[in-house]
Amino acid sequence: MSSNDLTWVDELFSDESDKPSPAQADRLLDYCLHLISSSTLGHTAESLENDLIDSFLQMSRAEWDETIVMLKLNQLRVVDLYSCNQRRLSTWIRQIAIDEYTEDDKLQH
Repeated sequence: MSSNDLTWVDELFSDESDKPSPAQADRLLDYCLHLISSSTLGHTAESLENDLIDSFLQMSRAEWDETIVMLKLNQLRVVDLYSCNQRRLSTWIRQIAIDEYTEDDKLQH
């Protein structure tokens, strides 16, 4: 029995799933885009986003793992995330109240 006769055994147990399925790749892309939205990458985030969108179906599992780890390491801290101050919040609420008041006033006339 030659070694060529047993190649089917190697094929049976070989790991050909180096690339995730299209559905898995789509979920990984969504997760990476979410991580990019809260990352500290700045102006390079847009080019990374475009690269991911262009090549997400061809990426191997190792490339996905590397990208996700890199994005996780470059996340904004909670204190770095945008939050409005009290003045801006009260101005926004006041504007909503004024808009509703003027709409109610228009409906009555």
